[in-house]
Amino acid sequence: MMSKSIMSCVMVLLLSACSTKQTYENIQADRARDCNKIVHDSERAECLRGSDMLYKDYKRERAKLLNTTSRD
Repeated sequence: MMSKSIMSCVMVLLLSACSTKQTYENIQADRARDCNKIVHDSERAECLRGSDMLYKDYKRERAKLLNTTSRD
């Protein structure tokens, strides 16, 4: 019985991690679509620079910022 509880908890954690990544990727795709509507090339390029960060890089940067903020 205990192993089913543990397995259920592990599954919930894994699924939540997947949905977080998917949410991040959807937000980035929406941002890129909005950027592509910008007429001026330089403004569009600047906008797109903020929408191409990979999820693993985002997580690393977020963790770094959270660690810095918690120490202050």
